[in-house]
Amino acid sequence: MLKLFFMLLLIVVSNTAMAQWIKVFTSDDNTSVFYAAPSSKQDTGAETAKIWVLNDLNKEQLIDSKSYLSIISEKEYNCKDMQDRLLYSSYHTGNMGGREVVQSGSDNKQWAVIKPNTPGAAQWEIACHSVVVHQNH
Repeated sequence: MLKLFFMLLLIVVSNTAMAQWIKVFTSDDNTSVFYAAPSSKQDTGAETAKIWVLNDLNKEQLIDSKSYLSIISEKEYNCKDMQDRLLYSSYHTGNMGGREVVQSGSDNKQWAVIKPNTPGAAQWEIACHSVVVHQNH
């Protein structure tokens, strides 16, 4: 069972690595750039959607004494009430989700209200109000 979980996790991380990220927000101090992957959007209900997001850092941060430069997360958004919750995250040693994963895990956090003019608000806008057209190749 554990082997199956890690195989599925590898597929998810591989798919997000190939995602086409669009920049949606830059912090005031230019230390973080936030992205969303519109092609990953999944409507999960009448008022909810999931999307992969990325936080890319200009300076290394630490988690459990390990350095990282980016975080890829799957978030679910309540489009009606402007809320989000974290479902999964992975911390990477390289920018844009590159190089090695130093920590990852699934989570099912409680819904949190998204404040205006924040990275979360920009990502919520993509998840809840963008129309993604999937083309067949």
